[in-house]
Amino acid sequence: LRAGALDTSAVFDCSNADFGTFRIHNSEGHSYGPLNMVEAFAQSSNIYFARAASRLDDQQFCAALRDFGFGQRTRVPYGAEPAGLMSRPGGRSWSVRSKATMAIGQEIAVTPLQLAMAAAAVANDGLLLAPRLVREVRDADHSLRERSDRVTVRRVLSPETARLVRLALARAVGAGTGKLAAVPWTRVGGKTGTAQRAEGGRYAPGEYVCSFLGLVPAERP
Repeated sequence: LRAGALDTSAVFDCSNADFGTFRIHNSEGHSYGPLNMVEAFAQSSNIYFARAASRLDDQQFCAALRDFGFGQRTRVPYGAEPAGLMSRPGGRSWSVRSKATMAIGQEIAVTPLQLAMAAAAVANDGLLLAPRLVREVRDADHSLRERSDRVTVRRVLSPETARLVRLALARAVGAGTGKLAAVPWTRVGGKTGTAQRAEGGRYAPGEYVCSFLGLVPAERP
């Protein structure tokens, strides 16, 4: 979206998993047929986002991931922190299928803090902020001893693009894989994650690590 390579109305066939030299499948073998971006977000279609990633060149794709903070430490001042894992063009682990599989969450490993930081950029109208675990410290008499100021790292999306992503997140909860997160008193936006569990160098059939991130309220988190 931010590169202008497609818009939310762009439709891809999400039933054909053939990418030439390799195949991509939707989870649990779902065959959706034609979907636009918002519909694909709601249904969590692997095929859609693998096809969408093909609109970007390798360098563009990986630069976007790094802009959102993946593959590097957030630099919170609380001891050891991993940078996560991320394949890069020209690296030993990069292959013809890397971009497609990274678009659906494989060949990349992220920390919960990195994921929260990236999601917060969507909530904050496209501004990536340095994470704060403690906003302020006060004495027993409530006098302020220490305060962590808000620090903007960079702009990663325009406000309008961030708004479009929030609409897709709301659709994922309202009519998609995240509907169990819906509540009657406000509109929730969110995205489910379903990671296959690896055993002995292969993915174990039927074994998953599930995750969910959410924004409340979806229009103005």
